Amino acid sequence: MLELLAQTSQMTAQDPGAPQSANGLVIFALFLMILIVPQIVSYFACKWLKSPDLTERLAAVLTALLAAITPMCYQLVAYPDKSFGDLFRLGVDLAGGTNLVYEIKQGEREKIEAAGEKSFDQIMNNLVGAVSRRANPSGAEDVTVRRVGQDRVEVIVPGADQAYIQEMKERISKAGTLEFEILATKDHPEHRRLIQLARQLPNNQDTVYEGNIPAARWVEPEAGAPVEAGGGETLPAESRAATRDGNQIKQWLLILTAPHERVTGDLLVRATPQTESTTGAPSVGFQFDTAGAVRFSKLTTKYQPLKDGSKFRLAVVLNGQIQSAPRLQSAIGAQGQITGSFTAKEVQKLVDILNAGALDVPLNDAPVSEFTISPLLGQDVRTKGINACIGSAVVVFLFMGVYYRLSGMIANLSLVLNMFLTIAIMVFVQASFTLPGLAGMALTIGMAVDANILIYERMREEVARGASIKMAIFNGFDKAFSAIFDSNVTTLISAVILYMVGTDQVKGFAVTLFVGIATSMFCSLYFGRLVFELLERKRFLKKLNMMEAIKTPSVNFLGKIRIAAIASTVLIVVSLGIAIKRGAENFDIDFRGGTMITLQFKEPRKSDEFKAKLNEKFGSSLSLEQLTVPGESGDASTRWRVRVTNEKPDEVSKDLAAALESFGLRKITVKPSEVTAIPEATEEQQKTLSDRQLALMGGSEFKLTFSEPVTTTTARQAIVEGIGELPNGKEKYKGAGDMMEVVGVSTAESAPKASEVQRFLDITVKVRKDIPKEDLVTALVAVEKKMASTPLFEELTNFSSAVGKQTQQQALLAIGLSLISILIYVWFRFDSWSYGIGAIVALFHDVIVAGLALPVAAMLSGTPIGSIFGLEDFKVNLPVIAALLTIVGFSINDTIVIFDRVREIKGKSPKLTRDMVNLALNQTLSRTILTSLTTGMTTLVLYILGGESIHGFTFCMLIGFISGVYSTIYIASPVMLWVIDMEQRRQDAKLTKKPAIAKK
Repeated sequence: MLELLAQTSQMTAQDPGAPQSANGLVIFALFLMILIVPQIVSYFACKWLKSPDLTERLAAVLTALLAAITPMCYQLVAYPDKSFGDLFRLGVDLAGGTNLVYEIKQGEREKIEAAGEKSFDQIMNNLVGAVSRRANPSGAEDVTVRRVGQDRVEVIVPGADQAYIQEMKERISKAGTLEFEILATKDHPEHRRLIQLARQLPNNQDTVYEGNIPAARWVEPEAGAPVEAGGGETLPAESRAATRDGNQIKQWLLILTAPHERVTGDLLVRATPQTESTTGAPSVGFQFDTAGAVRFSKLTTKYQPLKDGSKFRLAVVLNGQIQSAPRLQSAIGAQGQITGSFTAKEVQKLVDILNAGALDVPLNDAPVSEFTISPLLGQDVRTKGINACIGSAVVVFLFMGVYYRLSGMIANLSLVLNMFLTIAIMVFVQASFTLPGLAGMALTIGMAVDANILIYERMREEVARGASIKMAIFNGFDKAFSAIFDSNVTTLISAVILYMVGTDQVKGFAVTLFVGIATSMFCSLYFGRLVFELLERKRFLKKLNMMEAIKTPSVNFLGKIRIAAIASTVLIVVSLGIAIKRGAENFDIDFRGGTMITLQFKEPRKSDEFKAKLNEKFGSSLSLEQLTVPGESGDASTRWRVRVTNEKPDEVSKDLAAALESFGLRKITVKPSEVTAIPEATEEQQKTLSDRQLALMGGSEFKLTFSEPVTTTTARQAIVEGIGELPNGKEKYKGAGDMMEVVGVSTAESAPKASEVQRFLDITVKVRKDIPKEDLVTALVAVEKKMASTPLFEELTNFSSAVGKQTQQQALLAIGLSLISILIYVWFRFDSWSYGIGAIVALFHDVIVAGLALPVAAMLSGTPIGSIFGLEDFKVNLPVIAALLTIVGFSINDTIVIFDRVREIKGKSPKLTRDMVNLALNQTLSRTILTSLTTGMTTLVLYILGGESIHGFTFCMLIGFISGVYSTIYIASPVMLWVIDMEQRRQDAKLTKKPAIAKK
């Protein structure tokens, strides 16, 4: 790989935030320990057990166990202040988090609308996508990103650790732009004219234009960046001293490439963390796509060293600042390396930003709103949910121990190892643990025993045939392997597809799914077999004692196909009609969007005190978040955020004020000063002031004094609302917020950091002359009157759904690709596309039935039937989507088991018959019932004890598992047989149409 060699500079590879012990030598020692210690322990253990042939297998298990333990132990030792609980990153629903609202920089909307290249809505949607990729690059964190209002983005981050939140803020607001340009030098004839024009620019202008196209630009280097004047082999570069905000800075002149040839980060395929070859310092590697490689090669070829060996400087510009300016040694193509004074942590942050893409429009560095939000679930709900997860796992353990005796205890041991490895991997990749995620892990326990049940039932058959214990163990694992492997591989395919094309929420689920399946296969097939063989060799396992509650029946399942088809059709059509009638009410607030409003009480209030009033006014589609402020703790708070599906903020504010009038909503008053005129700009000011500052000259100025500190955004919003109430004010002064400059003067709080929200008692406002003084005076009178008589609702604005149309399309695409991949794999494994068609039709049936069961349950929720079965007004939300994805991932397992038995029974027979399929269904019925029973018991316990937080999730899962048993028998197998028969009839028809050979 060709590299950009940075000039010599002091670089450090150590992250200043890391402990002193966190060096390469310690990590290497730990790596050796993980590899060597298990080998030594296994050698002596197997020698003592007189089973040396099992040494490598035992070493593999111990290596996996030690690899899982070591990172957690290392963190606890390296960070003494960190407790064991700190290792687990909990989701917003369990531990709360931080709510950040960012606003685009003033004037950016005007630029976008003036350019007219893209609509502002399109720009904002792209911005939400870029911020989402930055905030959640792995897709495994419980982060929500959505648009609020016209020009804001809301980010909800789990946890409230200040160091982590500060890192997240930097990741979110950084521009993320990367470009490569040449430093101007007088030794190049084409540069001299541009240098002369650049020298004539006033101090407040940086860009030289040729027509409307930028040709050169003064750019300042990042603090500490190695940019020098040049000399010797390096051609001298042009620089100037400039003044910005009263500070002297040094700028360097860049010769800008034509827009259609510019080399930017938009052409990146990917960025990766690397190590600089000569110094070993952390650096950023990059790779361009084909167009980028061509442009980069053209640029670096044009500026190759001169005949005397003098070299040009290639400026690496990150986020508008020169990061480094290495000499160009030769032409560079698709790959390169950015070096500089980076730490490893800074490199990873930069890689995430570059891979996420540049922001289409810049955000302010500081959020306009920042609150710590309490867990979205109350303590009682969380306790219920966690206890239900534990209880469901206990039920599975008891069932396996009672039904399969010693074999069941071995299965339970495998499950314990499985759960430990899964949790360790989740901690290592820093995935967030949410309550639905914990419920999903509890379900994974139920599903993980499927493999054990398949193996044990095979062992039972072998013993019934007269096989020895040793042979029964061998054949049980061997004959069950293909069904276990196929069913798990199809699920792993789904997980990979879901991660590749899914949304953030889908990616998080995919990671959990992939990890759970991978560890369950290792534990059941590898670890479980090892334990069985050790016990058999030491004579601890002389007999397989198992219960046999389900005998092999002789039921004509395929004889009931017509009845089953009619029942499925009627069920789906009726449910679909109910869903259509409910319309938007089928979806939770996360899917619908609405109005977001922040309110303040005079005294701390608990949600139980006023939530009933809100439900009366806004119905069940309502979200309530507690916003914690300093000095408050527990379930009571003065600040709360309400989200409702009504998309009219004015109506919501009136309804909210009426509903909570008796609860003491806080009012903040304001006292405007006299409105005075701003003088026109002088000639000197025209040279030094920015375009935005010049636009305010000749306008009006006044001061607002509030009774309590507010943000400048709140002040601007109040003024804009006052201007909007003028006759035809909304149309006449459209975009009034961009016509003013709002600056805080004094604050009652200690000075926060630049990236933190600042609140002020006194705020000065400058307004352009586009809004006359008399209209401003009228608007301010209206603002003063309104704030004195009505509560102050901060952040009164619309918010987009957390799962927008693009997100829904991605989720559907992920599911569709998963089903196609499963079809192809099953086709390949069973040498017939008929098996794949049967499996896919059954999966479609299960997902549709489970999804349509929600509106039916909602309709019955107020009836006696609903009370008996605990039905509620279930709505489609993110946990329900996770449930449907789980059904896609696991519903196929029983189908694969039956198809595997069909293939075994058919053997070399030329034709598959109905009797063969019926025999396979009867022989595998016990497996189908038992595997579904374990997951069904888990889900039922979660449904009964889990509480409202996972009620919809577990209801959907329960219906999906019941439908899965039904569809495996009455849909997958009949469809498979029907397709095979159709193919057979087609082949027979071709044979009968062949002309007879004429006799001589």
